[in-house]
Amino acid sequence: MLFIRRFLSGSFILVENILPRKRPFHTPTTAQQRTATHENSNSAQIDLVPSDNAVLAGGVKIDYVQPVATDSKVDSYEAESSDNTLPGTAKVDGSAVSWVGAGEGNTLQFNKVNASEDGDYTLTFAYAQNEVADNNNFQTKSRWADVTVNGDSASTQHVVFTNTRSWKNYWTTSIRVTLKKGENTVLLGNANGYAPNFDSMAVARTAVQTSPGLCRSRPWISLPCRR
Repeated sequence: MLFIRRFLSGSFILVENILPRKRPFHTPTTAQQRTATHENSNSAQIDLVPSDNAVLAGGVKIDYVQPVATDSKVDSYEAESSDNTLPGTAKVDGSAVSWVGAGEGNTLQFNKVNASEDGDYTLTFAYAQNEVADNNNFQTKSRWADVTVNGDSASTQHVVFTNTRSWKNYWTTSIRVTLKKGENTVLLGNANGYAPNFDSMAVARTAVQTSPGLCRSRPWISLPCRR
């Protein structure tokens, strides 16, 4: 059976050569090959091994994995955009926003965050922070930010942003939120300490696996639950 796993930024298709049962291992003919197609793409294929020596795994020969674009739409919002709200000490610093946090009024609010429909979305923040303890570069510290959607305190998530080893290194971290159709707001702040410097926020519908037979109480097991 062929499984296609979809991700936020794309997906993979497996091109497999089906081996006949009860026959010796051999290189299959064209008629024995089957390709799982999902969407048209000009993406280059990734060869796992030479095409004449594919990998045998559970009766299936896998020649290569080919990344393809998905229909997931990703919108990007720059932190320094004039559409955003920067009260208190928060300010644009080059291509990022710094001095967010260390007080309730020092926040960054992304405005006009558009959603095509009500539902589950993934927010991915690009950020940088290099806070250390006692001026010791080996004692790195994490920073935190409270993320609130549409001013609803019930939606607030306390999100950790690990040390990026430099104020110029921008890493990403993602969370899942519920957005309403149309324009939304996303507020970032930290009343008890500084948040990282924010560069941008990407927004896309969350790819959720909804196979009814999977064990939801143990999501790391991709086998049916025993009842």
